[in-house]
Amino acid sequence: MEKAKHRWDAAIQTWVARGAGVKIRRVKLMHLDKTYLWPGGEYDLERLLTATDITNEVEKVQPLAQAKVTELLEIIEADVLPTPPGDVKCGSPYPCAFMDFCTFVEDGPEHPIRELPYCDPSKKIYQELEAAGPSMATK
Repeated sequence: MEKAKHRWDAAIQTWVARGAGVKIRRVKLMHLDKTYLWPGGEYDLERLLTATDITNEVEKVQPLAQAKVTELLEIIEADVLPTPPGDVKCGSPYPCAFMDFCTFVEDGPEHPIRELPYCDPSKKIYQELEAAGPSMATK
């Protein structure tokens, strides 16, 4: 769901804006309306974009925003690169700009299974290939 994906982004933006003195009453997420069908001609921008009120979602995590910002700043200032979570897709939808620096990538094979299209870490086949290890490629 779009709301959950963008909750922290919106929450931190709201926290920053409020810290700068901006009064925030509502938080809305603008996104493409998946039900809109373009009939040709001019776009109906009132129907192309839709706004979803995520104020309640953002307000629920506002008390945690300062701690989240502190955590992110500690990661940025650390001398050691963090290990990405297992569900990271380094090349999807765009190639990661940090591939040359990422210790996560250099420890594995040149072309890890996560590069395969539709190879999702939650799927059984992914887990089986991951468990088989690099020796599977030579069989």
